[in-house]
Amino acid sequence: MIKPIIQYPTTPSKAFDGVVRHYDEALYTLLQDLKDTIEANNLEALAAYQIGSAYTVCVIKKENGDFLECINPIIITKEGTLTPTEKTAYFPNLTGKTKRYQKIKLTYEDRTGKQHFLTAE
Repeated sequence: MIKPIIQYPTTPSKAFDGVVRHYDEALYTLLQDLKDTIEANNLEALAAYQIGSAYTVCVIKKENGDFLECINPIIITKEGTLTPTEKTAYFPNLTGKTKRYQKIKLTYEDRTGKQHFLTAE
């Protein structure tokens, strides 16, 4: 289901750090809601807190159109910095330069709870 995206001036809650413990229908519904909302808003990625969920979940749309579901992601290592121009659904129609790491390695779980590692540049 397409969900409304939290946008400025609504202040994002500081309570959004809920670790996913149950890999069940509620999680699968959240993942599908994120995908539907990404598609409906022509986004590249979306975190659960952006649609009002407290869980630490994000979904990324890959170049081939598939989705990467990251549950309980944790950055393990980070290298270098760069400052790309980005946009965010929180501030629609605005872009800004944001400091990011050039390369990260993270661990995350898939929808079955299986742990994965990913290096992204």
